Amino acid sequence: MKKLFIIVGLFCAIFAFANEERVLEASNALQLLVRNHKEAIPEALFTKAQAVAVFPSVTRVGFFVGGMMGEGVMSVKSGSTWQTPLHVSLGGGSLGLQFGVERSDIVLFIMNKDVVEAI
Repeated sequence: MKKLFIIVGLFCAIFAFANEERVLEASNALQLLVRNHKEAIPEALFTKAQAVAVFPSVTRVGFFVGGMMGEGVMSVKSGSTWQTPLHVSLGGGSLGLQFGVERSDIVLFIMNKDVVEAI
């Protein structure tokens, strides 16, 4: 029950500024994850997290050299409320035996306040 209130609070923060496509996509991705996999996100993650970042449709491409890129939103906790979503980017590269293309949604729970401030 407590988890539901935390998720609803996060959704309210996201929906308050839902006039942008990226925010809507992130909100939909998080809703689908919670709705389809009720036990996938333990309540402790939401209560202990200092921030939650949602990256809908992260694309990974590889042909010996690989890359990953995605755009998303991050909401930071201030006391017991969630702040206005911020736009964030995710990217990376790799080398090795790989071939293919993948799209996935990524949800990051950031537990350390110093990491949140570094972002």
